[in-house]
Amino acid sequence: MTTEQDTSGFAPPYVSWTTLSNLISERLGGSPLPPRIDKGFLDNYSGSTQAHLLMALRSFGLIEEDGTISTRLARLAEEPESRQQIWLDLLEEFYPTQLKLARGNGTAQQLWESFNGLSGSTLRKAVVFYLQAVEFAGAPNSPHFKPPRQPKVEGSRSKRSKPTTPESKIRETLSPPPAEPGKSLGRVVLPSGGTVSLDLNVDLYKLDKDERNFVFGLIDQMREFESTYADAIDEDNDQDDEFEDEDSEVSPDEDGDL
Repeated sequence: MTTEQDTSGFAPPYVSWTTLSNLISERLGGSPLPPRIDKGFLDNYSGSTQAHLLMALRSFGLIEEDGTISTRLARLAEEPESRQQIWLDLLEEFYPTQLKLARGNGTAQQLWESFNGLSGSTLRKAVVFYLQAVEFAGAPNSPHFKPPRQPKVEGSRSKRSKPTTPESKIRETLSPPPAEPGKSLGRVVLPSGGTVSLDLNVDLYKLDKDERNFVFGLIDQMREFESTYADAIDEDNDQDDEFEDEDSEVSPDEDGDL
C-alpha cells in the first residue's frame, strides 16, 4: 500500500457517487483487501463504469497508476467510522476552490465555472458527484449550489410525435412485421424420410442482435439444406409416384388372382 500522493493535476471524477461509495464500503469493506484495484477486480461493472471508477480512484490518490491500493483507501474500506472524516479531508484537499465558494454562499454559476474544462453532461455529472460527496462528508455548502440542467439532446422528439423523416419511412417499410406466436416458418423434407419444421413464438422486434442472428441463421440453414437436397427429394417423390401408378394399374381380380 502507498501513502497519499501529489494532488496536482486533479481531474474531477464524474462517476456516480453511489457506485464509488458502494465499491468502497461493500465490495472492499466486505472482504479482504486485494493488493490492487484493476479491471479484473471490477468485472461486475460495465467497461465504461470500470474506466470511470479507476479514474476517480486515481484522481483522489486512492490507488497508484498500476492500481496499488493506498493507505487512505484501505482506511476507507476497513474503518467505517472514519469514512466521513476521510472524505471531508479529501474534499478539502482536492476541491479547495469549490469549498471556498461554498463558504461565501457562491452561486451555482460560480460553482459550474470552477470545474475548468468540463461542459455538458460531463460537467453535470462532476457537479452531482461533488455535491453528493459534500452531503456525505458534512462539508460546507452554499444554499445556491445545484447541478446544471440536463443537456437537451438535439433532434429529440416527444413520445407522442411520430417520425416523419424519409429515413424513418424507409425503416418502417423495410422492417418485417412481428411474427405471430406459434407460426410455422418452414418445413424441410429429409431425403431419408421425415420432416423438420421451424416454429417461431417470439416478437422479432424484441430480439437482440445475437438472437436475431441465431433465428435467421436457422432459416438460412433450412433454405440451404432444402436447395441442396431438392433434386434428391424430387427423385424420391417421383419414384414413389411411379410405384403408386404401378400399384393402381395392377390390381387383383375378385378371386385374388393377378
